[in-house]
Amino acid sequence: MRYLGNRSSGGQGIALAEAAAAAGATVHLIARATDIVPPADNQRITVEKVETTAELQAAVQAKAKNVDALIMAAAVADFRPADYAASKIKKTDDGPSPVITLERNPDIGLFGLQVGRYPSRPLAMSRIRSR
Repeated sequence: MRYLGNRSSGGQGIALAEAAAAAGATVHLIARATDIVPPADNQRITVEKVETTAELQAAVQAKAKNVDALIMAAAVADFRPADYAASKIKKTDDGPSPVITLERNPDIGLFGLQVGRYPSRPLAMSRIRSR
């Protein structure tokens, strides 16, 4: 197994970018490597590729300062492996099984909406401010 994951196709984000461009917006699409790509002839869409959550966070923070609207469709993993192996981790007959340690990914959301999760407005507002 190369990794544990449930990678998104990126199709929803690309569809949203195409719809915004079709409505006349100039779009900067931040996306991971994906098989689905926006049409190359669409002059309203520029694409910035990222691989890691840290790269995504940096790109979003840099671009969010100078936009009229921000649509965030990425499904970012809550956790990532604490360590990466450059090559296969080989098993040994007498050695212990490797332990995969996870660490939290940063929250990238700049704002949020959660309906029905909090019993009161003050608790909901506290949660939004903490992000």
